Amino acid sequence: MNPETNDSIEPTRQGALAVQFWQRTVATFRADLADDAGDGRDLRASRAFLLVALLAGLFFVFLTPPTQALDEQSHFLRAWKLSELDIVTETAVEPATGAERNGSVYDLCVIGYMDEMVARAKLPDSFSFRDFWYDTPPCSPQRRAFVFTDAGTGYGPWAYPGQIVGLGITRALGLPLPVSFFAGRLGGLLFYIGLIWAALRITPTARLMMLLVGLLPVSLVAAAGYSADGVIIAGSILATACVLRLVHSEVRNPTPFFLLAAASLGLVVNSKQNYVVLLGLLFLIPIRRFGTVKRWLIRVGGASVLIFLISVLWYRFGQGVIDSSIFYPNTDPGQQARFVLAHPLSFLNVVWTTLFSYTYEVWFLRGWVGVFGMFRNVGRPSVQPLLPLPYVILADVMVAVALVIETGSRRALQLQTMIRRRVIGWGVVVVGPLLIFLGTFILWTPPGQAIIEGAQGRYMLPFLPVAAASISMVRKRSDVQLSTVAVSAASVVLLLAAIRQMWALFY
Repeated sequence: MNPETNDSIEPTRQGALAVQFWQRTVATFRADLADDAGDGRDLRASRAFLLVALLAGLFFVFLTPPTQALDEQSHFLRAWKLSELDIVTETAVEPATGAERNGSVYDLCVIGYMDEMVARAKLPDSFSFRDFWYDTPPCSPQRRAFVFTDAGTGYGPWAYPGQIVGLGITRALGLPLPVSFFAGRLGGLLFYIGLIWAALRITPTARLMMLLVGLLPVSLVAAAGYSADGVIIAGSILATACVLRLVHSEVRNPTPFFLLAAASLGLVVNSKQNYVVLLGLLFLIPIRRFGTVKRWLIRVGGASVLIFLISVLWYRFGQGVIDSSIFYPNTDPGQQARFVLAHPLSFLNVVWTTLFSYTYEVWFLRGWVGVFGMFRNVGRPSVQPLLPLPYVILADVMVAVALVIETGSRRALQLQTMIRRRVIGWGVVVVGPLLIFLGTFILWTPPGQAIIEGAQGRYMLPFLPVAAASISMVRKRSDVQLSTVAVSAASVVLLLAAIRQMWALFY
């Protein structure tokens, strides 16, 4: 007879307790998400999003020529390396210039596929579907070489989770390169749709703004291609939704929503560090959700510090050396930083000028709704890579109305709570875009230039749901009527216009 010892009993007991804990957590989370939770959530938005985003997204996945999503060439090459679990960026000295540049060892068939598609975009004649699926040489370890890629090399696996899965599965099965390319696109789209669908199921307020931003052509094009923007937009929406749920609704267990918000912000901040201000969303979670101020500080502060430290460590050790002068010559970050410190009002004037500018690299108010194609301005310059102005105005009106519907009567809040929500919420909305402008001004813009180089309206999309949330946290919904059907219909109009514009640009 071999009696059990305490050493053998204790791990078993601990394992059983852990299983029970997660079972209770999942059960309460499912109960909190139930349709009859009693918090006034309208689940039609999630269903409408799922239908429209899937149909339009599949079009963008399979009919956008390779390399013709925004900055897709460099992002695809980075995702390809990440699908090999090659995570840390390599740096080497370029013999011709002596400069340190980022790159990696690539299958030459992959480089050839990208180069062929870029060259094809610069020709005036139309793409054909056969161009996408042409036979490529087998990708073998014997045909590999170190290639400098620079752009996109600073991104980690959190920027392309769906794309990496699609690439990894098809590469493991030995499928042809074009199949892997489009499978990665499809994986990115499905991941994006999943995050925003969950956000629309979770959030009690600001739902129509989330629906509108999620269905914008520029958002779906990013999600359906190789880009970090899809994860950033979807992750910021999901984090905002989870915070709003904890602010407005009496949930049985706050931990799943908190962890989901923190994980989403981890994806966003580690994909692009200049979105670090979005961590302020966590500090909007009411203290009562965790019982005491100490517990609240440990959870909220700890999660924020952890996400920030991971982003700093990745910046320092993971993303290699990124020299902005490779992309934007004549830059001088030191001089630009001194200019901002000495002339802050002049910097704000440059920001204001940039908002209304239109060049091939700067599409701000004209380009925040839809931007299409790369290098196509060479092959087909007569077709604008933007939606016509009436559609941009339609989207502007829809955003304004989605904000107005949140401006009803004031909620009955303590003064301290109202001030905290307003300061943190609007602080994120104002400081976030300014940080993005500041970064692009210092790193990408040559001294003396009247507009900020590389500033694009799509970079500001994560802050629109936060703006609606900031209003809804201190005010009730107004009597202005704007239904899910109306937002979905307007989004369909914008998407059909985008498909028409892309067809003219590529076909």
